[in-house]
Amino acid sequence: MKIWFDILTPKQVLFFEPMVKHLQKSNEIFCTARNYREVTDLAKIRKMKIMMIGKHGGSLKVDKLNASLKRTLLLTDKIQRFRPDLTISFCSPEAARVSFGLGIRHIAFCDSPHAEAVMRLSVPLIQKLLIPWIIPKNEFTKYGISAKNIIQYKAIDASVIIRYNDYNISSNPKKKKTFSLD
Repeated sequence: MKIWFDILTPKQVLFFEPMVKHLQKSNEIFCTARNYREVTDLAKIRKMKIMMIGKHGGSLKVDKLNASLKRTLLLTDKIQRFRPDLTISFCSPEAARVSFGLGIRHIAFCDSPHAEAVMRLSVPLIQKLLIPWIIPKNEFTKYGISAKNIIQYKAIDASVIIRYNDYNISSNPKKKKTFSLD
């Protein structure tokens, strides 16, 4: 399987690192990010191969919009050539738009239902949304995703990041929760 990760923040680098390392053992992985110094530096430290595409738009809405539109165009070209079977992101609006436009299934994680602009731009276009169990599903259904497509997991994202340093990926968790994209 070919999987595209769109990783936008330093937190996401740390959150997705164990997934990328585990999945790259039996899948072809392509990671992208915006050109953002902290992400670039952290990816180098963690030895993650991430292609920088586009940039953050800054504080002005018009600059954010233009940067997002440019990044979407650049990603469309790269992702069309990579031809992934699946996209994984942390509710990246550009990943959602490109995946939707190219017909690629998209799984997203989120712990920030209060980020209204990002939620409105990404949540209606994804197939499955994974959220910490502590956040009610109705915090996300208001953005256009059915509750049956929201999967709650028993962790707080920050704890997942912290625990990874001591976590052995080859160990077997006591109970695995699986789901279908259908």
